[in-house]
Order: sequence, then structure tokens, then C-alpha cells
Amino acid sequence: MIKITNHDLTLKQYDMATLEANINNLSVTKILYHQKLTAQFCIKFILDDEYAKSVEDSFLDIYDVVNLQPHITLQELLDEIDNMSE
Repeated sequence: MIKITNHDLTLKQYDMATLEANINNLSVTKILYHQKLTAQFCIKFILDDEYAKSVEDSFLDIYDVVNLQPHITLQELLDEIDNMSE
């Protein structure tokens, strides 16, 4: 698997597997701003404080996801939360 940095996120789009493999080296805020994500990835990593690297990362919420990932609806996020809790 390739190793990527926060700077790499601004240069190229990566698949979810690559982002997941590098999640411990990346800012979830940078990922949210610069990559096209799935609802599942957002719930699993972006909104989970376990992966927050900064205070900014820990303040992200579902409305940030909807605003910065316009292809994801609020309902999709809520459905994904329900699916993950089952």
C-alpha cells in the first residue's frame, strides 16, 4: 500500500482503501476537505474522535460532512449511523 501525507490529499484523489490504510497519518479535516468520500467512510473515520489529530478534527459533525461532501445527503449519513449500530 502506498503511504500518503496530508499534502498528497490536495494533489490527487485516493480510493477509500488507501485513505483507510493511511488514516493514522492523516488529518481527517484535510481528508474531508480534499477527497470525495463515502457516507460509510465519513461515519467510520471522519466523525469518530478516535481518529482526530487536532482540536479542529474533533469538532467535525454531520453538517460539516454534508456541506463539504455535497454528494452525501444528511439522510444517507443517518442511515449509515443506523446500519453501523446494528
